[in-house]
Amino acid sequence: MSRLLFLWVALILVAGCSETSDPKELPFLLSLKVVDAVGNPVPDLEARLHVQAPGSLPGPAKPLSRVRFAVPATSDVTVTAYDLEGGLVKRLFAGVALAGLHEVVLATDEQGQPLIGTRVYRCEMVASVAGAEVFRDSLYMTLYASIDFNQRPVLGVTDSGGQLSFTDRTEFPFLYDLGPQPLVSEDGEQRGTFEFSNTVIITLVDPDTGLRLDREVVVGAGRNRATLVWDPALADSAGAPAPASNSGSRGQPPADVTDYSLGPSIPNPFN
Repeated sequence: MSRLLFLWVALILVAGCSETSDPKELPFLLSLKVVDAVGNPVPDLEARLHVQAPGSLPGPAKPLSRVRFAVPATSDVTVTAYDLEGGLVKRLFAGVALAGLHEVVLATDEQGQPLIGTRVYRCEMVASVAGAEVFRDSLYMTLYASIDFNQRPVLGVTDSGGQLSFTDRTEFPFLYDLGPQPLVSEDGEQRGTFEFSNTVIITLVDPDTGLRLDREVVVGAGRNRATLVWDPALADSAGAPAPASNSGSRGQPPADVTDYSLGPSIPNPFN
């Protein structure tokens, strides 16, 4: 009897260990397989990602995006961009800021490459006076030089079996508890809020012909697998995007600033 009881308990333990973990606790994976119309794998196709948000359709390059901050008195200020996992990406501003409204202007370098990639960041502002910290705040922002095709992250290239895998969850902002994000117009006015969609666009590209084909994939936390069909007859070719202007930083005309603040990026990808 005791032997049967031991076997019964062991079976329960094994069954419990075999249950699937909470998807949010699993390592992130987006595994794609690309096949042709009859199911044969298609190698050597590049896959680029577009995370959809209201109105953020691919289009000509924006000339710049801006991060605004304000100080009521001359202060030592740093504005830093971190990725969604907390990793340091780039110091956007570090120096003395006179009283008033300021902007950090982000676009591209002399080679036309973005200073930081088009994605969501946590931007943190720290202000100090006479060596003492007087202000610290952070916001999630979508910073970008443009939303055209060449600014999209490359997920990878399909191998001989038509497959590729991508594990960087930070390219998928809807996997994080960001909440509604401010929608800001070109003139800096807030016009409501938006949230990112978990239905993303994967653009398959044939580097030999320049043909591109969009496919939609729903992505969630944990492991994701999808099979995409490559049909050259449905693909399009696209022209080169318009170049974006160079970056810099500038102060704004004097304003009656009464407190420290860090504002959302201007423009959002929605205007």
